[in-house]
Amino acid sequence: MADLAQDLLKNRHRAAVDRVKAALEKDVAFTAITPAETGERLRACTAIWRKTVDTPDRSWLVDIGLPPFFPDEVPVAYLPAWDEVYLKNPHVEKDGFICTIPDFAAIDSDDPVSLVHYVFDDCQRILQGTGASDFQAEFSSYW
Repeated sequence: MADLAQDLLKNRHRAAVDRVKAALEKDVAFTAITPAETGERLRACTAIWRKTVDTPDRSWLVDIGLPPFFPDEVPVAYLPAWDEVYLKNPHVEKDGFICTIPDFAAIDSDDPVSLVHYVFDDCQRILQGTGASDFQAEFSSYW
């Protein structure tokens, strides 16, 4: 019985990754990359895409990985240039992880493409800047 459940999860994951791959391959803004080309937090991901995210001040490379239990597990966001915003932006951790979707959030796992687009869009909002209220709201999460 456990093998059947594992097979179902693997098939669900594979179908979701295939849907995301088919959608992102049509858009030149996204580049598929390997785990060796990104940060440690994305090494366990089965598929990873990179996109340039523009903000008023500059452009940033952002990597989004699909973890093994995607679409029931949220995509993982990584900022290669994390050291430029660490401790200046409360949503970027020391290892480059960008906190986009809280662990307790409800997600629509039936629309994996929109979920990936949401994470890229949220990264762009986060990188556009934060204020004191962001640090106050995130204080308990990080310290």
